[in-house]
Amino acid sequence: MKGKLSLIALSALALASCSNEETTNLNPGNAIDFSATAPKPGRAAATTATLDNFKVWGFTQKGGDGADAATVIAYMNGVDVTKNTTSGKWEYSPVMFWPASTVDFFAVSPKTAGTPNVTATTKTLAYTVNATGDEDLLYSTTVGASKGAQVALNFRHALSCVKFNVKLKDNSPIKVTVKDITLKNIKNSGTLTLASATTASLGAITSADTETGNTWGTWALGSGVADYAVATGVNDIITNDVKNFATLFLMPQKLTEWNPAAGTSAVANGARLVINCVITDATSGALLYSGNVAVAVNNPVNDPAHNDSETNCAHKQWKQGKIYNYTLIFGQGGGYTDEPNNPKPVLAPIEFTVSVDNFQDGGNDNIPD
Repeated sequence: MKGKLSLIALSALALASCSNEETTNLNPGNAIDFSATAPKPGRAAATTATLDNFKVWGFTQKGGDGADAATVIAYMNGVDVTKNTTSGKWEYSPVMFWPASTVDFFAVSPKTAGTPNVTATTKTLAYTVNATGDEDLLYSTTVGASKGAQVALNFRHALSCVKFNVKLKDNSPIKVTVKDITLKNIKNSGTLTLASATTASLGAITSADTETGNTWGTWALGSGVADYAVATGVNDIITNDVKNFATLFLMPQKLTEWNPAAGTSAVANGARLVINCVITDATSGALLYSGNVAVAVNNPVNDPAHNDSETNCAHKQWKQGKIYNYTLIFGQGGGYTDEPNNPKPVLAPIEFTVSVDNFQDGGNDNIPD
């Protein structure tokens, strides 16, 4: 066979890290001030944005001697907080002072993210992943804060981080030039219910699970889908060394896997990568294929928290706060034409059928001396 294509999903890791955290502090006092901590990116998520702004809500009891003293009210209602690049302090205006009762704080970053509906009874954020998939959405909850200490906001990643890499199979007889790569049919919107308990630090980067308990927010996904550019106009020659392409921040979800063998219009709805490429024979230079090659993007099965014995394992999906590495290996098998009704395998091998006829009787003849 001259060339094939396959997709391999690599390990998923939690993004939060105590030793890799970024914290900015202020001096405590009568005014409400903040320290904000966000997980720094691991080496596999180098494009995670630096935390420099957030929007915060604070809720407390009204207090006093009236009948409604225990009524929960919004004390800080969607206040924009920004880091001062010179002093490193978190600033907002007008400055608020501590009430008599404790305060529960809820925050999202960036401050312009989504459409919040944060009240005494509801804590949600309607959100659509942006067209380029490069925005890292963060959220934080701190319950029961009181005067005498800074408000410690530890942020968590609300999205899944997905990376795509490409390489050529070792000793492959083909040459591949990639022009564009597009990730297709990915759910792109939902409503996040913020965590109801304090989002404390998870500690060092490990394979620890995410989305466990009320210290994590929960997503209700919408029905919309979108396509995302992984590589555009790169014209890169792929070698045996891994070539890193886009890192995307996408909605946590269970993928609708593309099934090219179905042979019906239903295959158009699956999650897949479409690679615009040119494939030639490495020795002769003969053109083998030019155009789009599609491969299914599968749900992960090698998340360290995955359990094969678990029915409908919750880890066969993208989860918030985890990173997933997918590596395309050209020459490994699995590529199809990106046709909605009848995808066909790309680079079918040259095969032979062999039949052998019996020797036929050619007659008898005498050869004279």
